[in-house]
Amino acid sequence: MKKTLFFSICFLLAGTAFSVAGEAERYKEFYEINLHENYPPVAELQAKLDADKFYDKGYDYTWNIGKKFKAAFRRIIKSYGLSEKRLKTPTEDVLLEAIKMMPPSTYQYIGPFMHTVPGMSPKILNYPGIKETKNRFPDRIAPELQHIEDLEFLSPSLYWVLMPEVWQRHSYAAEFPQQRKPLSKVQYNPKFYEKLNEFADLRAYIPKTRSQLPTKIDPLSRRTINPGPGSPLTAPDALAVAETFNGIAELNKDFQTFLKIIQATSLLNLWEEEQNPGFPVSPLMKDMANPCRRLIQKFRIIGEEKKLAAIAAEQGFTLDEWGYTCDKTVKAYRAANIGRSTATAISAYRKGLMDKENSKLSPSLAEANLALMQGLIEMYDAPLSDVAAVIRNRKKITDSFNRINNTLIFHPLGGID
Repeated sequence: MKKTLFFSICFLLAGTAFSVAGEAERYKEFYEINLHENYPPVAELQAKLDADKFYDKGYDYTWNIGKKFKAAFRRIIKSYGLSEKRLKTPTEDVLLEAIKMMPPSTYQYIGPFMHTVPGMSPKILNYPGIKETKNRFPDRIAPELQHIEDLEFLSPSLYWVLMPEVWQRHSYAAEFPQQRKPLSKVQYNPKFYEKLNEFADLRAYIPKTRSQLPTKIDPLSRRTINPGPGSPLTAPDALAVAETFNGIAELNKDFQTFLKIIQATSLLNLWEEEQNPGFPVSPLMKDMANPCRRLIQKFRIIGEEKKLAAIAAEQGFTLDEWGYTCDKTVKAYRAANIGRSTATAISAYRKGLMDKENSKLSPSLAEANLALMQGLIEMYDAPLSDVAAVIRNRKKITDSFNRINNTLIFHPLGGID
């Protein structure tokens, strides 16, 4: 229930969160990946991770609850919810900040659901505008839904669907293209093309005459030797990465590997938190910004990188070379398929269109927004030449992405469109 509420608020706030100030570039360093970190032994990290689990639930997992009766555990569970002391939840301040950012006209779509969430903070439920929405059906409904009978019986968790602004017909773009007057028709001038032909051979742009040109070796038509962070992505490089996804598909099916990577994720997050206490970058955003190199990090922290290296070697990559080339391919693929809304959000951020709005937030929330926007830019950070290399073989690369369901184990490869 709380997850639904969180995603509903994030959806309503998407326009604000994606239009933050240009100073977020200072968070770029948090997204940098070092493939050769000196990680401590796994046992040492695991001991620290276990020490953080200070609360004894009385059982390990819901499927391993145990058979031994614990009287103390029974008393704790029985008394749960009967205490008069209010405990402040970790998300209370975040939700309150989010509500303050939203227009009051949107409260009627989220307020009724908040009143149904068990343990919801009274501070939020009594907030002006939210308090009045208890057991109240929204009065502004999207025209697409007004004809539905008994619509008032819709679950309060879905009231946000009723808001007209979430339907495309009522949405608007943050940027508008400049209107230009159509150019007047001009007469054909042979001298113009003769002059133009002095600078570039026009036959190269005409399919019928392209074969008449002397053959040249295109540097982007061959594999890159020893690819690194600054080397260009070629079409054969991208296809080679796509071929490695056959082996990745087998890893995706291996449940034991899946569990090990979950463990490695917790260990890596713990280690990074120790290196940069309180750093504002979400681990999930780091995974989405550079999914391939992050996967290498997780395999290395648990000493299982040979599995991944064997897959990379089938296409002539070392593990590091595969990580760099794979991330370039993923980012170029996202950029080649970027949606208009995402492109507009990134453009608005870079132009600093909403600096003033971000300055009104609390320091912690403003910092989180800036870090989020830098992560979004990192996801689509691909030069035009890399995008062109992917577009040349879009169909084959798309099929390879679909083969692994757009995930490396559980690292998302697709964009947010």
